[in-house]
Amino acid sequence: AMRDANRSALNRVELGMSKSQVIAVMGEKAASGMNGTVENPYRREMMKGLDGGTYEILYYYTEQIGEKPVETGLTPIVLNNGKVTGIGWGYLDSLSGNSTTTIRRR
Repeated sequence: AMRDANRSALNRVELGMSKSQVIAVMGEKAASGMNGTVENPYRREMMKGLDGGTYEILYYYTEQIGEKPVETGLTPIVLNNGKVTGIGWGYLDSLSGNSTTTIRRR
């Protein structure tokens, strides 16, 4: 399944990687499931960090949580100036002060 492939690919994403490297590692294959088509990355978002920097966030579908919507099972990969600066909700929350994070933590 897409989420399993994404979970194992996520282990190969490293800090400092370029966006094109991330996309190459994670793949761009969409998957269709009960919730319709899931794109890879599931979605992208630009965010202003507390430090004034502009961050791009690529959300990847990595886990199915019961019957909850896909959005509850996303993992964010965060880029600044086209390079990976961090992965995961803890990192994203530290940048955003949690106020601009549109998808709430599980």
